[in-house]
Amino acid sequence: VSSPKKRCKETLADLLGTRTPKTEILEALDEQGPRESLPSLSKRARVFCQWWKSEDLGTVILCSHADWLPLALKELLGLDLDLKKGAFAWVRRKGKRVRLLEVRQWV
Repeated sequence: VSSPKKRCKETLADLLGTRTPKTEILEALDEQGPRESLPSLSKRARVFCQWWKSEDLGTVILCSHADWLPLALKELLGLDLDLKKGAFAWVRRKGKRVRLLEVRQWV
């Protein structure tokens, strides 16, 4: 799943190469807007995580932004990560268990 921003979609396309899994562009993964408060951004990440855990999506790549992604990983896994632009996370849900498979930072 990807943020609607062009750079996120490009990162995901580069990562996937010629593989063609289903890609969803979700507004919920967008970066913090100029008038959006941090509590609002946190809520948006939390709501996405609750939705993702309720769906049977299995393994996903979260391609978002340096402000949104750490909030989502904190919600999903309890991790405190300092990420920069170009980061993505590969997470898997099996039953009620969520596992982080990889976090990568494009430099």
